[in-house]
Amino acid sequence: MSSPTELTSTRSPRVTAARRLVKRAFRDRDGRFLAEGPQACREAAAAPGVLLELYVTAEAADRHADVVAAARAAGADVVRASGEVVATLSGT
Repeated sequence: MSSPTELTSTRSPRVTAARRLVKRAFRDRDGRFLAEGPQACREAAAAPGVLLELYVTAEAADRHADVVAAARAAGADVVRASGEVVATLSGT
């Protein structure tokens, strides 16, 4: 699955829901977490049922095509996002 257009709004419901996972209470309640960086995403894609969504800029998708391919193979929704959206989700 893949989103057809780039997600650019940091206020979109999808980004808001993902951003809440920064807080432990929401991670515990939802049983979900955010992984950041190509290695963490690669490992999440390798574990069945773990990777649900991958937010990636166009540049990162080109640079880490193997991670995008692994995410798609795992059935994750690959969401092309602006740098601003990805920065909003970033913990570092």
